[in-house]
Amino acid sequence: MKKLRLAIKAELDIPDDWELVTHKDNITVVDMGNGKFLDFDLLPMVAYSLEEGAIWNTVPQELDAEIMDMVRKMESKLALLLN
Repeated sequence: MKKLRLAIKAELDIPDDWELVTHKDNITVVDMGNGKFLDFDLLPMVAYSLEEGAIWNTVPQELDAEIMDMVRKMESKLALLLN
């Protein structure tokens, strides 16, 4: 078996009233207000063509489970960047 390392880094412009909080599941999440909490996770996507403009969709549930079983370690970090 080979190992695939996936690194995703994103910056989002979010409303000023959103805050980072520690969820009771011991993960840092974004408090969006109104009882909604946002976390980011791995979401496998699949296309059936290498052509430009291919349609990308979430993978079927069976394939999603198979891919997630391959994940040995996953980590995400959230941080607020203040100007």
